[in-house]
Amino acid sequence: MSHRVLSVFLFLSGAAALVLEVAWFRRLAQVAGATSVALAAILAAVIGGMAAGALLFGRRADRTRRPLRLYATLELGVTFAALASPWAFDRVGPLFTALHRAIGHLPALHLAAGFVVASLLLAPATLLLGGSLPAAAAALAAPPEVRGRRLGVLYGVNTLGAVAGTCLAGFVLLPALGLAGTMRAAAALA
Repeated sequence: MSHRVLSVFLFLSGAAALVLEVAWFRRLAQVAGATSVALAAILAAVIGGMAAGALLFGRRADRTRRPLRLYATLELGVTFAALASPWAFDRVGPLFTALHRAIGHLPALHLAAGFVVASLLLAPATLLLGGSLPAAAAALAAPPEVRGRRLGVLYGVNTLGAVAGTCLAGFVLLPALGLAGTMRAAAALA
């Protein structure tokens, strides 16, 4: 696939990922508590899931004959995960409440339990998000002498999309659409 087309896809993917991440943080802060320690645990779950997804799907992308199909499948999975996010958060809210009642007096254990629950909740989407850039990179059709430079540009474009997604989520989507609507908007971007 051409470098320019992949750039557009990766910009949108980066934007969708950060729109989701901002919405997830807001929603998890509602159900898990908005302490800085809880938010740090949530961030670790997101970053860890994305790193695991890059490792898992990066290896697969390098071995597949159709990396573009893998990329499209991963992005479709992100779309479904984004659409399911509001439902999933509604279902896990009572679990966080029960954890707080049972072990809230033990801060370290409460934090660890919250991290595990957040990690499991976000794992499907974060694994898929983490695999999208390696799959797109494997689909890049470029001569060897410019491949590295073009991969760097793709990474930069994905990062710019992430910055745009953060601004879009915080300043436009959340105030206009609320949390569930913002997650659906991320699904449309993915």
